[in-house]
Amino acid sequence: MQHAASDVWKDLFDLPSPSEQFADSRDNGYGNATTAIMLPLAVIAIFALLFRVIKQGLSGLFRASSGASKNDVFLLYLTFATGLAFSQSPAFWWARLNLHVVVIGYMLVAWLLGEGRWRRLAEGFAGALIVMGLVTLHWATPKWDVGYDAMRALMRESATERIAHPLGVLIMPQATARAREAELHAGDVVAFTHHPFIGTLWNEHYTNRVVWVAYHGEATFLRDLGRARAKWVVVDHASPEASVLRRHRESWEEVGHATALNNETTAFRRVSRPMLAPSAPTPPTIPAGVRAAAAQPAPARPDAQVPSPADSPRGLQIRREPSHAPSPRIPPVMPALAMPAGRANTPPGHP
Repeated sequence: MQHAASDVWKDLFDLPSPSEQFADSRDNGYGNATTAIMLPLAVIAIFALLFRVIKQGLSGLFRASSGASKNDVFLLYLTFATGLAFSQSPAFWWARLNLHVVVIGYMLVAWLLGEGRWRRLAEGFAGALIVMGLVTLHWATPKWDVGYDAMRALMRESATERIAHPLGVLIMPQATARAREAELHAGDVVAFTHHPFIGTLWNEHYTNRVVWVAYHGEATFLRDLGRARAKWVVVDHASPEASVLRRHRESWEEVGHATALNNETTAFRRVSRPMLAPSAPTPPTIPAGVRAAAAQPAPARPDAQVPSPADSPRGLQIRREPSHAPSPRIPPVMPALAMPAGRANTPPGHP
């Protein structure tokens, strides 16, 4: 992320490049007032503060004075710690990573202009900051995604409507943003596999949770979403996981695009569709006349006789259906041995 020294110098002190000032600004991110007005005065304040602390410290050693002011020592300590942290910054040119440096710089200027004869410059310094800020705003395009037309539109909207106002290429489209605010509440989980700016996955009050879920196949992906209890899922629009969610329409449906940049991501919501029970077969329709005749018993005939089998030309025939049940197994009966009378009880082998 770190640039060459010449490029860092250009980013810090050159005028804004056309069409580069977005919400996530990198070019001229510090603004011209910070680098052209605040920075020189902050450097002067560092040397003045160091000289004053050393002078007061030496006076405390050789004279009966209290020594250096605690506020001056503390400010010098903050300046030293901030300079050490700035030296380890991964990108000197990216203002969003070095806001603490800007804050300490303005604290040094406030200390310098609040002392003695420097106080006369305080009003001029404040006026120069305001004028230079307006000049930078006029030069910048597209003015950090809020131009004059967008500003007038935002002023006409309510606070709730401004939440879903489409600003920038990384912000959710308006319809998806409204659904996010209406459906995602405290504790709800948004899972994602890809998104260029995940900060938009939280609702306005940052009460929902955002988790990353890796894709390692359809079954594993659906199982991980279930374990995470994901209510929304944001994936790449043309990814395999998007195809998986589209196939499982009984559980997931598309909310809309999750970024305005080339519509590269899509949001899905979990749905629970009730399973419809199979309908009972419709009974056949019987005419009313037939139903009435069937409901009435047939009149009995007093001279009617029950026919006998002999009265039938072929006799009474009874049809027996073959039984498929296994028949019980009956052990064979051994035939009795024929023995002469009187020898039935004689053991074999005896005469």
